[in-house]
Amino acid sequence: MKRTFILPLLKLGVHALGQVRKDTALFLNPIKVAKNNRKKGRPLKYGQKLTKNKIDQLTIHKAKLNIYGSCKQVLYRATICRARFLKGLPVVAVWCQLPDQKDWSLILSTDLSLTPERIIKLFARRWKIEPMFNEIKHSYGVAQAWEQTITNLHRWVSMLCVSYSLTRLLSLIAAPKKIQNFTPVIQWRSKSPITAGLIRIGLQLFFRHFTFNQLWDLKCKKLRLPKNIIHKKILKI
Repeated sequence: MKRTFILPLLKLGVHALGQVRKDTALFLNPIKVAKNNRKKGRPLKYGQKLTKNKIDQLTIHKAKLNIYGSCKQVLYRATICRARFLKGLPVVAVWCQLPDQKDWSLILSTDLSLTPERIIKLFARRWKIEPMFNEIKHSYGVAQAWEQTITNLHRWVSMLCVSYSLTRLLSLIAAPKKIQNFTPVIQWRSKSPITAGLIRIGLQLFFRHFTFNQLWDLKCKKLRLPKNIIHKKILKI
């Protein structure tokens, strides 16, 4: 979470939620002082700093949540505080720990209406989103996309995203039809779900046996797979 990215979103009415470093500077809300006892100067913006000792004093809660593909028992602490890197903006801070984790993870949310359990569930959704960005960037060539003009770059990236969308749709269609006799492209991922990356690898292994002239139909101006060529190639494989 970066201030230069989050603060403009908040001005547009969009809340942010994400993981930050455990040593992020967080402060409690300042104690309200009566006008008669107030000292000179501007009012305090921050209260006491949330040190490790103060965080350890927070109550630990247990909850069973359906996250990361299964039901897990999660330990968490939570409080409302102010984040210095967001210029003192009030946030909900949640320290959570999964069964297979030794350390605590710190999640911040700018939406104060969310409960700690809801924040953990929303953050866990990245488990399904991050592989998609990883595949688009590294497997489909977005990381290597470059052009001399911004217009051509946008066109090229759009084509790459369309190619990912097609293989992603194929993976969604193939997933329910997966049978026990299914032979995976990668043997050690036989029990893993079919992803767009696996579909891409399978298509590459299949079409590498054909030349462009063999697939191009001069009459309809389309790419077609002649049946006689397919049978010959399959027998050779």
